[in-house]
Amino acid sequence: MLGVRLFRRLWLAPLLAVACTNGDLEPDVDDESELHPYGSLGNDHGVVRFEFYPSIIAPDDLLEGTATVEITMRYGECLIGFYQTNPHYRQHGVDGEQVFLGVGNDLCATGDPELAECVDVQVQQEVDVAYQLTVETTITGPLEGRQLRFGPLPTADLTQCDGPLPFPIAEIHSNGSARGLDAAGEALWVTQYADPIAATTDQREPIRIQAIPPR
Repeated sequence: MLGVRLFRRLWLAPLLAVACTNGDLEPDVDDESELHPYGSLGNDHGVVRFEFYPSIIAPDDLLEGTATVEITMRYGECLIGFYQTNPHYRQHGVDGEQVFLGVGNDLCATGDPELAECVDVQVQQEVDVAYQLTVETTITGPLEGRQLRFGPLPTADLTQCDGPLPFPIAEIHSNGSARGLDAAGEALWVTQYADPIAATTDQREPIRIQAIPPR
């Protein structure tokens, strides 16, 4: 446990820098050569990984008792344009139904020691006023230092976006974007910092969440 606490202390400074940037939503990739299929869901869709730690100012056992993790990511320009142009890939579209149906089983796939144990995933896509994806994961084991997979998100090969950063990007947009609930459904923790605040499908590094108690 000492090693984990030390890591969190050393890790706080870069998180503060990320949290203070205004509108810098570029993921930690330089070009497509930096993107590697990692935890791909197939059907030209993949995931973003999240990793969880208590904040240095939070109780050490803050994440204990977490029964459900709820994460909402807003779609970036590339993904908004993709779903506007290709409505058949939306959750209830002809092709989207095949992607979203049973995705919970894939997100909770076993055999990866980095993943937290989970048994159920609920996925809800919004493509009306807000373009975003919400994933609720029921976990059955420890969360600190473990990862959860978030998706489905289209790959760059599927979206074929143009522009200076032609990647399918999604972002964390508030302290409530990633939060933990206890068995009674009450908020146990919310996000203090996310590093990075945006990610692209199947990028190599996870988004690391530092959690604090809700105010």
